[in-house]
Amino acid sequence: MSGSAQVFLAIIAVATLVMALVQVALICAAGLLARRIGRLADEVEREIKPIFAHLNSIGRDASRAAALAAAQVERADQLFADLAARVEQAMAGVQHSLGAPAREGRAVPPGPRRRRRRPLHLRPAGRPHRFFSAPPRRGQRGPLTENPLEPRWAGRPLARSPAV
Repeated sequence: MSGSAQVFLAIIAVATLVMALVQVALICAAGLLARRIGRLADEVEREIKPIFAHLNSIGRDASRAAALAAAQVERADQLFADLAARVEQAMAGVQHSLGAPAREGRAVPPGPRRRRRRPLHLRPAGRPHRFFSAPPRRGQRGPLTENPLEPRWAGRPLARSPAV
C-alpha cells in the first residue's frame, strides 16, 4: 500500500472514531435530557395534585350545598303549603261560624264599643285628654315653656274628688 492510501485510510479511521464519539455523546445527552424531563413531569404532577384535590373538595362542597339548598326549598315549600291549608281551614271555619247564625236567623253580636273618656273630676289635674287637647293659652305652661327641673304638678291645682 502506498503512503497516500495509508493517510486516507487513517483519516477515514479518525473520522469514523469521531463520529462514533459524537454518537455516544448524543446518546448520553439524550439520556440526561430524558431524565430531566421525567423529573420535571414528576414535579409538575406533585404541584398540580393539590390543586386538583382542592378543586375536587370545592366540587363536593358545592354539591353538598346544592343538596342542602334543595332540601331547604322543599321544607319551605311544605311549610307554605301547610300554612295555606291551615289558613284555608281557618277561613272556612270563620265563614261557617258567621254563616250558621245568619242561616238560623240569629243576629251577629255587636262589635266592641268606643272607649269613653273619663269624667273631668277623675282625670289627673292639668293633663287634658290626649286626643282633644288644645294648645296652651298665653301665660299658661305648655310642653315647650315648662321648666324641666320643676315638677309637673308645681303651681297647678290638684284634681278635686267628687263629693261623697
